[in-house]
Amino acid sequence: MEYYVEKLDADAAVCMSESGEICRISREKLPDDLVEGCVLREENGAYLLDLARTEARKSALLALQDSLFDEEAPVEESQ
Repeated sequence: MEYYVEKLDADAAVCMSESGEICRISREKLPDDLVEGCVLREENGAYLLDLARTEARKSALLALQDSLFDEEAPVEESQ
């Protein structure tokens, strides 16, 4: 199962599963170098940081952001 880290607090990470469910995972079960936006994989009860998926997700989100704020796109003037 894959999880996306949405928010970190002192004792848990708020994550969204690939099915869209929100859950809290205890910081004790998570890698020390975890930051918001990371992708975690659960394998045999352990949560592992997936650096390749994290970078791919970050790139996809940046591409989406760039397409939304494309400076070359015409700007409509309000009347």
